[in-house]
Amino acid sequence: MAPRKDNSPSVATFADHEVITPPHPLGMAISHVPSADDEDPVARAEAALAQLSSEFAAWMHAECERLETARQNALREGLTGTIHTELSWAASRKG
Repeated sequence: MAPRKDNSPSVATFADHEVITPPHPLGMAISHVPSADDEDPVARAEAALAQLSSEFAAWMHAECERLETARQNALREGLTGTIHTELSWAASRKG
C-alpha cells in the first residue's frame, strides 16, 4: 500500500462492518529520509557504545559509591524526606 499524503483517517466499508485506519502522524516526525549513501545507524550506535564502554567501569563505580553513601545516610539519619529523595535518585540515576 502506498503511503497516504493526507492526514485524515481512511474508512473501508464492508457488508457488516467498517474499518477506520487513523493517519500516521509519526511520519511527519522524520526530518531526514535516509539514502543509500547514509551511514548505517546501527553501526553508528555500536561505535558510540564501544567508545562508552571504556568509561563504563568508572561510571558504575561512581554510581555504586553514590548509592552506598545514600544508603549509609539513611541508616545513620533515618529515612527523612531529603534522605529518601537522595536514595531514590541514587537508585534510579535521576540526579
